[in-house]
Amino acid sequence: MLTTLEFSLGSGHAAARLDVSRERPLSAGWRLGVVTLLLVIAILLLIGCQAVGAITGWYSLDGIMNAPRAPWVTVLAAATLGALLALGILLAARLRLAASHSDGSWRLAVTLRLTTVETLALGIAAGLIALFVVHLLADGFACARGVQSAC
Repeated sequence: MLTTLEFSLGSGHAAARLDVSRERPLSAGWRLGVVTLLLVIAILLLIGCQAVGAITGWYSLDGIMNAPRAPWVTVLAAATLGALLALGILLAARLRLAASHSDGSWRLAVTLRLTTVETLALGIAAGLIALFVVHLLADGFACARGVQSAC
């Protein structure tokens, strides 16, 4: 299954199109999807373990993260970079830009064709990066409001 997302902008017109077809995927599509999913799984496991530990009270990474020479900081940084790398790999491999000029107007088209596994990996990576940015913004807002633990 292939998912195609296309945006086009031109003089006086803009269009967006989403197409999901049962077309056979590209030959390297499943390999690229598996690689990017593996890159994203590290941060998912880390967030999942933290959630289970916080819910059950079994453990918390907060004390470990603030310890001197904490290995978890390196693990968290590597997992976050893995999600960014997965996003970058997918966009570099599957994003197509096209510009054309006809009848005195320019048209720019942005096309993204992904297999099912690639769509899943892209959605997870983009969602995690958005969550990370929102978390940083919330910490900054809380710190500005005087919450010392957020600073």
